[in-house]
Amino acid sequence: VSESLACKLCDAGTFQTGSGAATSAQCTLCDAGTYQSGSGVSASVDCVLCDAGTYQTGSGAAESIECSLCDAGTYQTGSGTPTSVRCTLCDSGTYQTGSGVIASIGCKSCNSGTYQTGSGVSESLACKLCDAGTFQTGSGAATSAQCTLCDAGTYQSGSGVSASVDCVLCDAGTYQTGSGAAESIECSLCDAGTYQTGSGTPTSVRCTLCDSGTYQTGSGVIASIGCKSCNSGTYQTGSGVSESLAC
Repeated sequence: VSESLACKLCDAGTFQTGSGAATSAQCTLCDAGTYQSGSGVSASVDCVLCDAGTYQTGSGAAESIECSLCDAGTYQTGSGTPTSVRCTLCDSGTYQTGSGVIASIGCKSCNSGTYQTGSGVSESLACKLCDAGTFQTGSGAATSAQCTLCDAGTYQSGSGVSASVDCVLCDAGTYQTGSGAAESIECSLCDAGTYQTGSGTPTSVRCTLCDSGTYQTGSGVIASIGCKSCNSGTYQTGSGVSESLAC
């Protein structure tokens, strides 16, 4: 061949470092994770790294659009990534709705009062509400075990609650021995023959026995005034009596 014009340019997506190449097979493909849009390139450094938040699995890419965005629910901090498996899943307790995210900070924490057990989640709807009878004060909870049970003596009927103050004290005249109660009906009435003045009582032993010489027929009484005195001409030696016949 007598003219340099007969020397053909290596294609976009390739480079060729040496002189005297005889075939296009001697034009080296740019690595996976890179692209190269020009023709006739003579060095591998001209193969451009795909941006952080993307990957590119094949060699010889000629355009940046061949760099695929990492999926929602993932992020990728480095450039020149050759495979989607290097797109890191967002942690449990978080979600991430967009594609092509370049840092873990792009993974948003589930709100307080919720939790999320899976990794790589792409929707906030995957953050589940903590059950009634519980609360959860911090964001980014990864398991339901991080939803704290309301104390004995309280109940909480809503889901997704974010503060202990939402656990309602059982009324005076009642008690509730277990934690995590979801309804006010779980607050038990103090027995007949007793009364209880305070709210939020966690045990029946705090239901005070009516004094000797008195009786009290109803349950859930909230003051000692509810204990009735035996009639004149009678007496009653025991405490916590529930019938006037004991006089």
